[in-house]
Amino acid sequence: MSPVHLDPSTICLNSAGFVHLVAALPTPTIKSAFERMRAAMTAQTFAEFVGPTVLEPTERTIILPPHIETSFLVENWEGCDYLSARLGEGARIVNVITVIDTDFLSDQLESSESISAYGWGKSEQDTRSVADIVVGQIESATHLLLTGRLDATDRLHRLLGVLNPLASRCRLEDLSPDGLHDFMVSPRASTPESSSNPSARVVPPWLDLLHSDGETQYSNEQFLYRKSLPFDRARLAQWLSHPPRGLVRGKGTLWLAGEHTRGFGYSCAGSVHRTFAGGPWWAGRHDGVWPTCEEQRRRLLERWHMQFGDRRQEIAFLGLDLDPSELTETLDACLVSEDAALDSLSEITSSSHVSQHSAGRVELH
Repeated sequence: MSPVHLDPSTICLNSAGFVHLVAALPTPTIKSAFERMRAAMTAQTFAEFVGPTVLEPTERTIILPPHIETSFLVENWEGCDYLSARLGEGARIVNVITVIDTDFLSDQLESSESISAYGWGKSEQDTRSVADIVVGQIESATHLLLTGRLDATDRLHRLLGVLNPLASRCRLEDLSPDGLHDFMVSPRASTPESSSNPSARVVPPWLDLLHSDGETQYSNEQFLYRKSLPFDRARLAQWLSHPPRGLVRGKGTLWLAGEHTRGFGYSCAGSVHRTFAGGPWWAGRHDGVWPTCEEQRRRLLERWHMQFGDRRQEIAFLGLDLDPSELTETLDACLVSEDAALDSLSEITSSSHVSQHSAGRVELH
């Protein structure tokens, strides 16, 4: 892969108090990459950065442990005065750099093992999978830095483009020490205007899909499934055990048959598919409470079903060489009929028979 050629005029010059976050799963190759970063710029571990010492207001690079999700850190630090209190007024997170070991990425995307099994979890009870973490690191990055013994394949580059089409991307081995520094501190190549107002907040493509107001969108890389009927639990469990090929990311809300007061969440990361308990449906509330946000009310009313309210399937899928017709056909086959849904709604006072794991996952069998 050819390196990204940076225009020096786009590099943030007035960078006192700027912070760059680095995320990765620490393979030996990644650890070597961290050493190169430390040689090229001021880099600290997360524990060193959040220590008791008040820091000088200089530009800093923070290497995060795998259990700290960058999107969570960006959201929380942007919403409080933590950075400005430590580094001075105007301090902010500018870039999120995810380092990818191209020799292991395919295996990581297939891994349902917990990160705690490798000693990477917040505790021994951290059940997040390796696939969950690596996908989250990729889709929340402003910059993707690739390293490994072998060059990334065309398929891997396509995969990264599906998960995060706007991130600047470069191969570590193509960079000099100065080039590495410039790559990590410069704004995303796709958004040069951010040099005047840098921001590390990244909106993943699946969230854009879920927020779209149009009809179901079809392509071989993105697919949005919306249907106002519930899923049969057994048929959905069978679908989850043998999902269509090509899926690499999925997020959304499920409506399960017999459960009409609350929805359930769905998440796919690589080959790992999960369902978990979600929030209540607005149509299932009897206290008269309604969204206070005008935009939320507008979107809710636009999609309101005359009989089912806001109860629906709404799932965004990302992948390579997806077949939208196959996805639609196989998911439609998991739905119950409209008559069955209406009959079930008439018995809304019946108790739920959904069992949950202690971690909040839903057993659909």
